[in-house]
Amino acid sequence: MNTVYRLVWNASLGIWVAVSELAKARGKGKSGLRRARRALPVALLSVTLVGVPGTADAWMVTTATTGANSSAADRGIASNTVVGNGAKAAGLITADGNATGTGAATAVGNAAEASGYRAVSIGAGSKATQEKSTALGFGAEATQAFTFAAGTQASASGYASTAVGSSSIASGIAATALGQQTTASGAYSTAVGQKSTTGTLTTASGFGALAVGGGSVASGENSIVLGSDATASGLAGIAIGLNSKVMSGTGTAGTYSAAIGNGASTYGSSSLAFGYNAKANTDVFNQNTGLTREDIESTNSTAIGAQAKSATRSVAVGTLASAATNYSIAIGNNAQTLYEESIAIGMNSQAGHIADPSDPNDGGSEGKSVALGHTALATGAKATAVGAEASATGKGSVAVGSGVEATSYQAIAMGGVASKVDETTGQAIDIYTSARGAGSVALGAGAVTTQSNSVALGIRTESTGISTVAIGQQAVSTGKTSLAIGGVAAKSTGHESVALGSYTEATAEGATALGQSVVLTADGQRVTSTTGTGGIRTATAASGEYSVAVGSGATSQALDSIAMGTLAVASKDAIGGIAIGLESKVDAVNATAIGAEAEALGESAFAAGAGAKAEGTSSTAVGTSSYALGASSTALGDLASATAGNSLALGNSATASHGNSVALGANSETAEHQSTTSIQVNNKTQNVKGSAVGTVSVGTADNERTITNVAAGRVSNDSTDAINGSQLQAVIDTPMKFAGNSGATIEKKLGENEPLSITGEGAAEGTYTGHNLKTVVEDGGLKIQMTDTPEFTSVTTGNTLMNSSGLTITGGPSVLATGIDAGGKKITGVAAGTNTTDAVNFGQLTAQAETPLTFAANTGTDAKRKLGETMKILGGGTVGEAHSAGNILTEMDADGNLIIKMADNAKLESLTTGNTLMNSSGLTIAGGPSVLATGIDAGGKKITGVAAGTNTTDAVNFGQLTAQAETPLTFAANTGTDAKRKLGETMKILGGGTVGEAHSAGNILTEMDADG
Repeated sequence: MNTVYRLVWNASLGIWVAVSELAKARGKGKSGLRRARRALPVALLSVTLVGVPGTADAWMVTTATTGANSSAADRGIASNTVVGNGAKAAGLITADGNATGTGAATAVGNAAEASGYRAVSIGAGSKATQEKSTALGFGAEATQAFTFAAGTQASASGYASTAVGSSSIASGIAATALGQQTTASGAYSTAVGQKSTTGTLTTASGFGALAVGGGSVASGENSIVLGSDATASGLAGIAIGLNSKVMSGTGTAGTYSAAIGNGASTYGSSSLAFGYNAKANTDVFNQNTGLTREDIESTNSTAIGAQAKSATRSVAVGTLASAATNYSIAIGNNAQTLYEESIAIGMNSQAGHIADPSDPNDGGSEGKSVALGHTALATGAKATAVGAEASATGKGSVAVGSGVEATSYQAIAMGGVASKVDETTGQAIDIYTSARGAGSVALGAGAVTTQSNSVALGIRTESTGISTVAIGQQAVSTGKTSLAIGGVAAKSTGHESVALGSYTEATAEGATALGQSVVLTADGQRVTSTTGTGGIRTATAASGEYSVAVGSGATSQALDSIAMGTLAVASKDAIGGIAIGLESKVDAVNATAIGAEAEALGESAFAAGAGAKAEGTSSTAVGTSSYALGASSTALGDLASATAGNSLALGNSATASHGNSVALGANSETAEHQSTTSIQVNNKTQNVKGSAVGTVSVGTADNERTITNVAAGRVSNDSTDAINGSQLQAVIDTPMKFAGNSGATIEKKLGENEPLSITGEGAAEGTYTGHNLKTVVEDGGLKIQMTDTPEFTSVTTGNTLMNSSGLTITGGPSVLATGIDAGGKKITGVAAGTNTTDAVNFGQLTAQAETPLTFAANTGTDAKRKLGETMKILGGGTVGEAHSAGNILTEMDADGNLIIKMADNAKLESLTTGNTLMNSSGLTIAGGPSVLATGIDAGGKKITGVAAGTNTTDAVNFGQLTAQAETPLTFAANTGTDAKRKLGETMKILGGGTVGEAHSAGNILTEMDADG
């Protein structure tokens, strides 16, 4: 056979060794091979020595030498064999498989050397220098015990090592190198292959390492390399595939890592790269630092797939998958994580945020993003995108669903695609869920938010205003802080508007719409079932600013208006209007309609009740089918009607059809008012208070009502109060009392129809005259009259006496024919005089006294003297000389002062001072008072400052006269009721008799009526 050596178990060494086929195995056989601690690749189970120089088909082991300078040494049982020029054999071999003795060494080939015990050296220049070593091939060397070197210049220098192949090297303990120029330098390492096309030698330099493939390198302890130019430099690293690499660095880098696939590589501990060009490295695409190396150290990374790339504690699975940042996961073809702690799962998915240096608001690169789905993008920091083509580009944003978008800070979009028909082209358009505003939320197929803090929940919902909310299929909320919630197509487009219910619309600022749409037929009738009706849908709509629409089809079109109820309407003119109830309606400013089909059509009108209608300005209709047409009219009660201005109908079917009128009670009706300004009593007209502007009706003709529980009305000349029956009865029951001078009284009740005799009874003494008074019976009454020019001998009021001499006040002033005597009293309250005939007051007198008199002498020298100062006036006359007028005398005193004297009894024909003339008739002031012998005439002027008179002859002042006039006379009737009359007021004394008939005093009764 061609194979002359085989592997057998060396029990003493505890290893597998290469021996001759003739040698006997001791210990483990084939079954032991299967249980060996260190299994070799299948390729090592047999060694083919085809083409090894100096080998033969078979050898007989004998003690012989062949060739020049050869030698053989017999050591016992077997023979030494030396074949070749200069060959040496000094050792033992077993020549026969059954031999038990010591064997001999074998050296075959020119200069071959087998110097070790039982060594074999075959080939020119080969060497087997240690016990049981074997060198086969030109220049092959087996220099340690139990080594095997086969091939040109093969070298097995490690204890029990094996080198097979041209220039192969096995220098590590129990190392194995198989293939041209392979190297197994690590203890228990294995290198299988040949030199690569790049010139790299297959090398297994790590302890227990395995390198299989041309140019493969296994330098890490217990590393495994399978593939041309593959490398595993880390502890327990595995590199499988052409040019695969498990690279080591500082510390524990590269340990326990695996790179499987052509071009796969790892550069960190506990990492896995699986697939063509897969890479488990840190910062493979580190754009922030500008690194371009692809062998940055990483640990615990996994890259599976063609050109997959992974960083520290990252996982990349899929062709071109890239988990190129630490602690990230990329699964799927071309899946990428752009920053640390991100997850991208799905073909072309991306997760992580890279800072944009051109954006001043960018907070910097950040990870912790998640993208799940085909082409899912979670490129915002801490963003989440789940679904095919889902996109979460805002920081902290969430996008869940196929094609959904969350593009702003903390935006949330969940849903998918919805379709709608373009109104212009009629083509179907796909709408994807998107949340584009910061903090916005879009949930539902085709839901869209575009502004911050907005919310859209439902299929094709739109929330496009700041802080808006749209909930329900096709709900739309566009006004700032508006709300739209409805099963279908609710809309809130006004600022701070609210729309609640299917097809509701709140289109103005602050508007509120609550309800759902209704379907109307062509004639406006409401449809209860839409099947086959072909009706028109009417939406609940609040189009007025700050308006409210609540109910199916309710509409509020004016500012601050409210429409509540199915088809309730607050029209565009109903500012501040309120319509509550089925098909209720308001059509004017501040109008209110409450009830089914209630209508308030006038400004500030109010209608309450089914079918109630308030049409007039400020009108009120309350009750079923009540009607208020007139301005400020009121109809209260079912079918009540107030059709005139300021009218009131109170009661069912009450009718107030006249202005300012009132219909009280069911079925009451008003009539045209009648004004009564006077009444006729005994053919005499009496004026009464109050002019009617309307009527009050408590019934109808032949359906009258009494008015009960009427409070007592005020009784006065100006009173227009109603009088109740008790007040009238009190008047009837109260008699008039009449008293004469004797003090006796007589009473007469009204209605007794008895005449009253009035006579006077003076005292026994005294003088009486009646020419100033007279009594007149007229129109059934007794009148006591005084002449307009009464004449009295004297009139005494207290201390004041007025008689023919004048006016005298005891202890006070007197105005007599002889003059006015102030009686030592002050005259106060005197106004400053302005005319020459006016009296002056003390102030004027004082001012005058302070004003000096100027005296001019013939010499031209002036002298001034105030009143009270002395002015000497000297004359040249002589006492005893005659003087004019006979009433004045001037003389000088001892000091040379002029003394002007007037006669004690001066006599003047008359004295005139300005308008005042005093002569023998008395004192007369032109245009003013006069005091003459015939009397005092005040001349139409006031006499002021008059003290109150106390004596019978004293003058009285106006206060006394007024007090007297305010003191009433009391008239007593038989009924005991008194009546009082002031001066100037009329006291009627009426009788039922006829003038000229005979009457008796005993048949007369007097009493007081309600008018006193």
